[in-house]
Amino acid sequence: MALEVLGRLRFPAAMALDVSRLVRNHLYAADPEVQARTARRFIRRVGEDLLDRQFALRAADIIGSGLPKRGADNEGFEARVRSVLAERPALSVRDLAVSGKDVIAALVAAGKLPQGSRGGPAVGAILHRLLELVLDDPSWNAREPLLAETEALARGDAGVVSRETSAEPTGGGCGNVSRGTSW
Repeated sequence: MALEVLGRLRFPAAMALDVSRLVRNHLYAADPEVQARTARRFIRRVGEDLLDRQFALRAADIIGSGLPKRGADNEGFEARVRSVLAERPALSVRDLAVSGKDVIAALVAAGKLPQGSRGGPAVGAILHRLLELVLDDPSWNAREPLLAETEALARGDAGVVSRETSAEPTGGGCGNVSRGTSW
């Protein structure tokens, strides 16, 4: 809705997109004790480029409510998010230890893409699934376990991570990773 209104008011497209993202994400649970994986998902959803503005919007929203400030949860949450961000986690498929070329090679080897293929929707789907895995547990962002998962997904297996096994990565395999909504 914000994007549509700002478009009608002829705001620059980039500004309208940023404001729309800020509005879409302004209601979040500010838990200073949030798990690191939840903070990584928050950073990815909001966008590293808009974090400062998102936190400023929350502060302005509290001031504008006219109600007295209740506790320091927002500041604690912001500090938690910044500490997770300082770890420089993988937040996009470009940050993964494997690339689209690796996924294409696995899909070609599995007979799902023709030789010489340059990719397609299956490549993006696998890369995004790998990113979800790495957002849950950054220790997975190593070439060998991601290649093993890529090959399993390319073959059409459920993937190593979907098996109900250990919760910790070991060697080239993944354990059970929760896919629940963090927010």
